[in-house]
Amino acid sequence: MEHSSLRRMFIFLANVGLASACGSPPETSTPIECTASETQTCTGESGCLGYQKCQEGGAWQTSCVCFPPENCQNSVDDDNDGLRDCDDADCSDSICIPQLPDAEPVFLFYLAPPGASEDQLPDCPWGGETLSVAPYVIPPAACPQCFCNLPSDVKKEAAIQFYLGAGCTQLIETNLATADSCFPTSSSPQVVSVRFTPKVQPGNCDLESNGSVLRPPLEFSSLAKSCWFKDIGYCQSGTCVEPPSPPFEICRYRDGDVDCPEPFTKRAVVYNSLSFTDTRDCTPCSCGPYTVNLYAGFYTDFDCMDSYFGVDVDGLCHDASGILLGSSVIQSQGFDCTLTAPMPTGDVTLPAPRTVCCLTM
Repeated sequence: MEHSSLRRMFIFLANVGLASACGSPPETSTPIECTASETQTCTGESGCLGYQKCQEGGAWQTSCVCFPPENCQNSVDDDNDGLRDCDDADCSDSICIPQLPDAEPVFLFYLAPPGASEDQLPDCPWGGETLSVAPYVIPPAACPQCFCNLPSDVKKEAAIQFYLGAGCTQLIETNLATADSCFPTSSSPQVVSVRFTPKVQPGNCDLESNGSVLRPPLEFSSLAKSCWFKDIGYCQSGTCVEPPSPPFEICRYRDGDVDCPEPFTKRAVVYNSLSFTDTRDCTPCSCGPYTVNLYAGFYTDFDCMDSYFGVDVDGLCHDASGILLGSSVIQSQGFDCTLTAPMPTGDVTLPAPRTVCCLTM
């Protein structure tokens, strides 16, 4: 039994050896060139620098895919040459803006000539803000005009006293006269002196105000416009940006009113024109007590036609000896009132200034 098994094994080995001797090829496998997700650089047909990806089965793809051209404002090495943005020779048209200590990112800046209005400033393609440039003047508030008027219901009256004696002694009679009304004098022909005393109800004048408080705009030396860059790139010494289009310059902000170091030699101190706190106002105006000025005219007739002489209605004694008095009339000659005029108050509180430092190119 053992001899039979050995004999069959011998015959199998002999057949294998015979097949090999007759030239039957052995089984072989495809060599592995790469692994999945692996890439390698290559040179494309146009001479560009590119890459190949590893395909299924471990072989490199046959075509070379060119890297995209360098984008100079995205902080990425797009063309895979080891250089980014302004550090890449492909970005020779861009500008590397050096860093400035304690400064904000770069922006575009335009300083308008004195007298230019806001609608004369250039537009910002990607957004920005209008700035006001120092030095500045803060005009006070313009206060409204105020007037004092005599109340329309004030009665203009006077007490008239006639006397037999000089110096307003020996009172004969007292009459109450209303302004602009003719009245007869004393029935006694022996009047020697007279006294006219105003009888006007005391009070204050009525206030009339014309207009409202006006706050004139601040007077800055000029206006300016700052605009943001759409994209900002990288360079070893700072920031990579596209060259500015006229009339803009490339600048940085620094807080406060400070100096600008090289190479940022152009300087302006600015304020955000939307951040003012304006407390300018005016004190209220007012009117004091009124004084009505009355005048008494004497006439020789009884109808206040033939004028003879007149006196102020002032409460003083007036000589009337030797005068034939027929009639009198009280006349109003205006009024006096103390006006307390409005006065400007308050001020404008500006935000903290910022210094614009612009690159000298």
